[in-house]
Amino acid sequence: MGPRDLYRGQGGIGVPESPSLMFTTNVDCIACHRRLEESHAALHTTKYAEKAIEQACVDCHGPGFDESLRHWRGLLSKMESDTNQRVFAVQNVLFDLEKTAGSSTRFKKAQHLLNEARHNYSLVLLGKGVHNIEYAVRLLNVANNKTEQALTAIDSNHTPREFQTQMTCTTLCHVGIEKRSVPFNEIKFSHETHSAGLGMKCGDCHSPRENHGKTTLKNCGQCHHGRDVRKVSCEQCHIAVKKLLQGKGGLGVKDSPSVKLNVTKCTDCHTGTMAKQKDSFDTLQKRCVKCHDESYGELAAEWKSISDDLLKKTFTKMQHVREQIQKIERDGDTRSSTEDCTAMQSSTLTLQSRETEFTISSIQRIYWNRRISASTKP
Repeated sequence: MGPRDLYRGQGGIGVPESPSLMFTTNVDCIACHRRLEESHAALHTTKYAEKAIEQACVDCHGPGFDESLRHWRGLLSKMESDTNQRVFAVQNVLFDLEKTAGSSTRFKKAQHLLNEARHNYSLVLLGKGVHNIEYAVRLLNVANNKTEQALTAIDSNHTPREFQTQMTCTTLCHVGIEKRSVPFNEIKFSHETHSAGLGMKCGDCHSPRENHGKTTLKNCGQCHHGRDVRKVSCEQCHIAVKKLLQGKGGLGVKDSPSVKLNVTKCTDCHTGTMAKQKDSFDTLQKRCVKCHDESYGELAAEWKSISDDLLKKTFTKMQHVREQIQKIERDGDTRSSTEDCTAMQSSTLTLQSRETEFTISSIQRIYWNRRISASTKP
């Protein structure tokens, strides 16, 4: 009975076998216990460096996952302490009962239930629950329920309490995510605003565990478009549009605000937003004609054509340069002169700059600010 059994999800009583997800993907001990001498010692002793293992979490899963191990240890520490106290309390009751009814059926049944509870508790304690946190929590739930059943066997008037602690998205892996903001499309998406503020659940936007990792609700407009929306402005989400209208954000291009800036509101053209509808380009053309004249509809079509052509050419050239840089990085650059190395770094930075400009233009198209978009040349 130890870490191996717990990691494999075996040996518990009243709990189906449930191997750790990391075990099912062939993650061995060294994958986590792999930093510093203290961490390697965990393979043969009970000593390990917690912080070194936390870094291993981050190396594989990304920033924020170092909190998971700390959270699991805190959760298990409390559950183990509570279970231990319950086992000890029932043992005291049985100790007193043994004096008067040690050979009774109810005593033997309660003793058996307590032994099963103690077995599950010991498996979690000796196996280090963090090796299979979900299985460990289920084992402790059953252990606590066994103590309640033991008390019921001793006293039929006892009302058993049910223990059913469950791991959720935010207690299993994504610890603290409900308070963090994450990149989503063009913005920093606030989980806190939506989960704590609006009471939304993970499943409202994300796929279930069986198809984990998918963001199913991608159309923010379902909630944030419409006449009743007041707290969110267009510019808070459509940041690239804002930058393009302001004529800012490009590299190697002078600031050049659009003539529409502070003159035309977003909803003057995108009237469908109020009805939670996405306007087609044909619809937008008609708005140009309505406020100006027929020639502006043709002008908008011309801008769009120029935009599409420029973006296509720029993308092709950037892709070619990126492939050449990757080839040099992959094959190894044998050039040693300072001038050549500097040239290589300069090429990489130039490409990154062009990619930034390309992203700004491609997201929101040339017709938002024709002057600055046209300045972003291939």
